[in-house]
Amino acid sequence: MAHDVFYPYAASLGATLIDAIGEQAIDPGVGEQVPELDGQVDPSVIFTSAVDPTVRISTQSVNKLLAAVGGGGLVLTAMAPATLYCQKAEAYGTRGGASKHLKLVISAGLALPLTLRAGVDGPATMEWQILGADNAGNHPFVFTPLQSLPADNLRATTQFSAGPVKLNNVALDGVQEINVDFGLALNVRRSGAAASAAPAHISIRRRLTRIRITTDDAAASAAFLNLTAIGGSTLFYLRKGSLAGRVAAGTAEHVKFTVAAGGIVARGISGAQQTGIIEIIPTFDGTNAALVIDTAAVIA
Repeated sequence: MAHDVFYPYAASLGATLIDAIGEQAIDPGVGEQVPELDGQVDPSVIFTSAVDPTVRISTQSVNKLLAAVGGGGLVLTAMAPATLYCQKAEAYGTRGGASKHLKLVISAGLALPLTLRAGVDGPATMEWQILGADNAGNHPFVFTPLQSLPADNLRATTQFSAGPVKLNNVALDGVQEINVDFGLALNVRRSGAAASAAPAHISIRRRLTRIRITTDDAAASAAFLNLTAIGGSTLFYLRKGSLAGRVAAGTAEHVKFTVAAGGIVARGISGAQQTGIIEIIPTFDGTNAALVIDTAAVIA
């Protein structure tokens, strides 16, 4: 009897292929109700109460993902769906060839950034999520077996690490780690008129991004004991890696995040070797996005 085994593969968001995927968790999200009625020991009825399908994915291709979803998500449609694969392993071999893999298509919903973590040693990793929405009365997830992969010679070669940080025009020394929580709060609604129990509406209700910088320069925290308004250049980079170690600063292949307005505050100093955590909380300045992202930047 055959014993099939599968691995995650790259995912497509419309025409953008997001590779370097380490983990992929697919949850059909079916919620059921099994009421206790008439004093019976065994239930007499079971029915679907809600369908909230999600996929959570981890990738090192942070530049490609950020270019696709930005800080606010990407709407999925029939013309630009999300396409994922479960890559089959060949028994007594490595990976299966053509027409052996499982494909998942999500043609209604939203792809969202969740968190980003980048240390100085790399690699930077992003966690992201896909939420499926009502699909004409059908489950939002459409699986098709015995499919070919879009690129059998896929080779993930891009890697990033924590780069320079500047707070109110002052460079921050000793940066060890950068963590971004994109802070998206959602409004998910169902409709009685829809034939599906899946969401008929998904939107971003609020975005409260928080950026935490860990630094060896504990003294830098002293400047932000109180919440300090952003009044000067405040930005940080993800530095692209290369075979030689790091891509040159002047090459437009790094990722840059700029915060035009908001606050900066120290979150504490701790550890056997004292390290400080400084948090940036972006706000909307009336013109620019709260967090401006450039995925093809030079380090200046």
